[in-house]
Amino acid sequence: LVSWDLSSSSGADLTVPGTAIAPNLTPMDISFGGGLSKELSHNGAFGLVNWTVDKEDGYLQFGFTVQPGYQAHVVGLFASTDSEGTNPAELGPGHMGLYREVGGADQFIAGWTQQPGGFLEPLVLALDLTVTDTLTLKIKRRDDTSTIPGFPIASTAHWRLHDDRNIVTGAETDMFLHGTVSVVPEPRTYALIAGLGLLAFGYGRRRFAK
Repeated sequence: LVSWDLSSSSGADLTVPGTAIAPNLTPMDISFGGGLSKELSHNGAFGLVNWTVDKEDGYLQFGFTVQPGYQAHVVGLFASTDSEGTNPAELGPGHMGLYREVGGADQFIAGWTQQPGGFLEPLVLALDLTVTDTLTLKIKRRDDTSTIPGFPIASTAHWRLHDDRNIVTGAETDMFLHGTVSVVPEPRTYALIAGLGLLAFGYGRRRFAK
């Protein structure tokens, strides 16, 4: 559907532009807010620090808008992540979550746990989202757990979003949302389908009555 080239991102980039893979979509830039800060010293990923802000506030967001008359069905997110986790005094967030903005509120979709050691980890999430206007997805920490439970999250520790990377071969592709785009059936199409269904039902009842 849409993709983002994170490997070309520099520490100074405050956003990452998206690319539409499927027609009739306008991608949203990757951006952040709610008190988080950019990790300026790291290139090749979208790194953020200050994860000690309120978990409801600090977020990274991305998504797309569907053109009128079309709908998208999102079935998967493919990326990679890492969270700082070697020094107990410098730990990133351990419990992360994907949320969908609905009516001004963030609706939880899926969660995962970042492993200690700061290793690059695949992020592959199965989704089932139907979109007829704008889809805004957010990544936030779910609680105050760090990558080493029992130790606090440090405000200077990073969490990074990377491109989709094969941990066996090292092959890398842009982070992307997978799915399909289709035309939204017109109301008269639904009426026609419903009418044919009633006609078939009535015919079946008459045959059964005979």
